[in-house]
Amino acid sequence: MMFLVLIILFALFFLPWNREAQRGYPGYPAYAPAAVRRDPLEVLRERYARGEIDSEEFQRVREELVR
Repeated sequence: MMFLVLIILFALFFLPWNREAQRGYPGYPAYAPAAVRRDPLEVLRERYARGEIDSEEFQRVREELVR
């Protein structure tokens, strides 16, 4: 009887949480859909445009990303 209760509790609490994690809900960035993920070069260009990094760092990181 106790085993059946544990299975039901597992199904009620763990399985819905696991489905949300796989769909890329907030709080689960590793599971984000491809449309949400951003191209690293795009992020780098934006940081350079905002002045967060200088041209030397931009070139260095860009070379690493292109490899």
